[in-house]
Amino acid sequence: VEIVGMIAFAASGAVMAIRHEFDLFGILVLATITGIGGGLMRDIIIGNIPPLAIRDSSFILICIATALIVSYYCHYIHRFRNLLQFCDALGLGSFTATSANMALIMGWDTLLMVVTVAFITSVGGGILRDILAGEIPLIFHKEVYALAAIVGGGIMYFLHFLLPGNMPLYISFLATVIIRLCCLYWDINLPVVRPRDIHR
Repeated sequence: VEIVGMIAFAASGAVMAIRHEFDLFGILVLATITGIGGGLMRDIIIGNIPPLAIRDSSFILICIATALIVSYYCHYIHRFRNLLQFCDALGLGSFTATSANMALIMGWDTLLMVVTVAFITSVGGGILRDILAGEIPLIFHKEVYALAAIVGGGIMYFLHFLLPGNMPLYISFLATVIIRLCCLYWDINLPVVRPRDIHR
């Protein structure tokens, strides 16, 4: 599941780099940072040092390969307007579920710990991507993004007491992705405080 998320996030990073007219090196860098950024943050937080993405070069190679494939088909990207959002939702769900699961395996058995690790990991790569691309990170917008990760992490925490094997992992993944995509489809957003509201 984590490989799926890494590929999805790397693809979203490559798409954003292409939209901002980065050169090929910039595309590869942004895709790689987006793909492994959240996992690096997670490993540092839970003490898995050196991080897995540094120990295993295949993670970076997968991100680079993903970026090259996206770059090759960049002329078709304009036909898929929602590609970035879909990839981002897959990455969000994947890293939410796998990070919450890893926190539980490491003995971080409180709800706050599990949700915090899932949240930071799932939004970390996207935050780095948006900052490097010169955009306001998506989690600070009105869209339901970070909240989907928090709910997904909570689902993982509670279901691991009730269901065997990897079932909680897959349910958490699907729930996070579905929440994110449904909110995008039906334009469900969190309330925004407008500057004019402050002066009332």
